[in-house]
Amino acid sequence: MKNKFKGYYSAEDHSISKIWKNAFFVFDTNILFNLYRWPKSVNNDFIKVLESIQDRIWIPHQVGLEFNRGRLQVIAGQKKKYSEVIDIFNKYTSDLSKNINNLNLKLRHSEIDPDETLSKINEIANTYIHNLEGQKKASTDVYSHKDSIRDTLDKLFKDKVGDALSDSEIKALYKRGPEEYANGKPPGFEDIDKDDDQNYYHNDQKIIAKYGDAILWEQLLLKVRLFDQPQSVVFVTDDKKSDWWRIVYSDGKKTIGPRPELIEDMHNTGKINNFHMYNSNIFLKYAQQFLNSEVTDQSIRLVKDLQQIPETHPTYASSKVTIDLSDKRFATKYGYIKPEKYYQLVKEEQKQNLIKYLYTEETGSFNEYQVVENIKDFISNQLSKNPIKGISDFIEVLDDLMIDVIRYYELDQEHVNLSILRNAINISIMSHLSKKHH
Repeated sequence: MKNKFKGYYSAEDHSISKIWKNAFFVFDTNILFNLYRWPKSVNNDFIKVLESIQDRIWIPHQVGLEFNRGRLQVIAGQKKKYSEVIDIFNKYTSDLSKNINNLNLKLRHSEIDPDETLSKINEIANTYIHNLEGQKKASTDVYSHKDSIRDTLDKLFKDKVGDALSDSEIKALYKRGPEEYANGKPPGFEDIDKDDDQNYYHNDQKIIAKYGDAILWEQLLLKVRLFDQPQSVVFVTDDKKSDWWRIVYSDGKKTIGPRPELIEDMHNTGKINNFHMYNSNIFLKYAQQFLNSEVTDQSIRLVKDLQQIPETHPTYASSKVTIDLSDKRFATKYGYIKPEKYYQLVKEEQKQNLIKYLYTEETGSFNEYQVVENIKDFISNQLSKNPIKGISDFIEVLDDLMIDVIRYYELDQEHVNLSILRNAINISIMSHLSKKHH
């Protein structure tokens, strides 16, 4: 059975050591960005590992493109942290002195003398602020032509960056993309709600942002197909989304490994022995274990601690801070999207249907029932909030609901067949009352 369902089987521990001796290592954009976020000690250890396997590392073209497009934003975010910390310390010392002075202790309490302690606190804070300002000045700036991290990456990945997809390849990907995302084909379907204003051009080729991961994956598969002989591939990413990882809920959220579909994609190239995915913490841990790299335990712990910070944390400047259900995505006929996006798409689809059946001079039960199918949930919701109190109230409610439907779906009243709409709302009201009394 294992040969038929390779995506659902993990490598045994004793084989991981063999894999690491010859594996082809591929890195995601977020790993490169982390070099700007990690402490220098972690960076040094990570770079040493890359240098030790330099003849076996590679990045897809999409990773290189996203890195160069987003690098300055990451630098700006890190630079901003210096100012934020300095402001916190300045505010703290200022507020502390102000609050102590407001107590007027010299006149009201002969035993409490905070001056010496305040002086020490201010001295420590001022020294720390001075050091931070020096670090801020020395750190890479968005205007700076000197960027030691990019220089190191340029050297490490020289001649180790893949090619862009051809125009025909990327057009084919965009053509099949909507159906694949709608059916949850990984990777990338979790990005389905990325807005069009995030799209961009590179070398006259349009890059649709929501297909970024799909483009990366296609480039990696093309690279693997060019292998002279089968070998193992390790993809290193700090992306936590379920369109990359197989996630199971068992006494909490458990990440088992790569999604089976991704493993199957790799094996279907005919050029793969094993496919593994690691986050940066596991990558460093295994590098220490199987490559005998000089990776400190402290670096491994630091990276692990940083990964515990949720992506909604302010550390991730581009993320929205939210903890409610609206940030979850669900499988719908429109793809894996957030509820808010789903309701927007449903509303737009209903509006187009209403235009089709209401912007007409024809009358008849067919049009009326088509309108009912699109407005019945809205009518029920309105009636739940403002129930009909009696027969005398019916006509007034009916007129109000006609206005509500036109406003909610932003219909052009001059084109609406009011007779069809009135009859459809009447039917919807009767249906709602019938269900209510059963």
